[in-house]
Amino acid sequence: MSFKDTLQYALKKKQEVYAQKKEVPGDDVDAGEKILFTGLDNSGKTSIILALQNKYSKIAILQPTRQTERSAFTYLGNRITRWDLGGQQRYRIAYLKSPGKYFDKTSVCVFVIDVQDKERIDEGVGYLKEVITMFKQLNIAPPIYIFLHKADPDWIQVVEDLQGTHLSSIGKKIRDAIGGTSKLFFKVTSIFDPWTIISAFSEVLLQLHPKSELVDHIIQEFAKKVDAEGMVVLDNNALILGQFYKNAGEKMNFEAITPYVLQIFENFRTILKKNQKMAITLDEGEYMFHAVKDPLHTEERFVFIKTPLSRLNEDDIQEFGSLLSDLLSKK
Repeated sequence: MSFKDTLQYALKKKQEVYAQKKEVPGDDVDAGEKILFTGLDNSGKTSIILALQNKYSKIAILQPTRQTERSAFTYLGNRITRWDLGGQQRYRIAYLKSPGKYFDKTSVCVFVIDVQDKERIDEGVGYLKEVITMFKQLNIAPPIYIFLHKADPDWIQVVEDLQGTHLSSIGKKIRDAIGGTSKLFFKVTSIFDPWTIISAFSEVLLQLHPKSELVDHIIQEFAKKVDAEGMVVLDNNALILGQFYKNAGEKMNFEAITPYVLQIFENFRTILKKNQKMAITLDEGEYMFHAVKDPLHTEERFVFIKTPLSRLNEDDIQEFGSLLSDLLSKK
């Protein structure tokens, strides 16, 4: 049995217990799953979105978001609409007066808190409580991701224990105010540590789509085939489609180096535009970063894997890429 046949057989067995979620059709910016970004003004909502789009140069000249900005993108074959609600007080009053217009049909809420602005923590928690009240009025209960944002490395290192206590106290304050009625997830993020944003937002998206379980399954099968110690697959926006790590140490290593490898690869490509792969040898092992395209060459994805390079076969990587494309293209 060929490697592709082995993967397809494993995938078929997994699909027997999987009811596939259908893609939402249409080109309307409001179509598909809705992810709502909200929080106080200057909490960093828009800078997070720009970081996800690799538009760091625009962060320094950001102006406050005027009421609502919307954009759409595709993830795991599904259309996502991202709503960025301006956090100035006059806008927040308008949202709360018309909850159906702004909060209805929310699939996931990302609530951003500036952890460095200690004087406004209580105000932020109060607004979060009001947002959850609006969800209840609309009879919806989206999971809520609390991004404890601006937890910048330099800030954390000033007084590490104190800042750790501060972050924990914010989480406790939120839980005490909200109670157990909402599904809360806490993520510590900073634009100065891009992986914290990429991994947190990828987790938001992966929760929306059960197809991610199948993607993880074929990644695990491929990793087993080539005896990989770690592997992550990214889309063309550098969002995580799936990942596998043999242990927590490998996961931490990938989190540390993947953003820099992405940047090096993109810089390398400006010189050699057709380059599809890059081998990296570090003290702890050998890595390969490889671009793979779907059969129609319309979309590119990236495989970053740690394994002895002698175990990697170009045909196997391309077969993996083709199988991944087949899975993501199915309705």
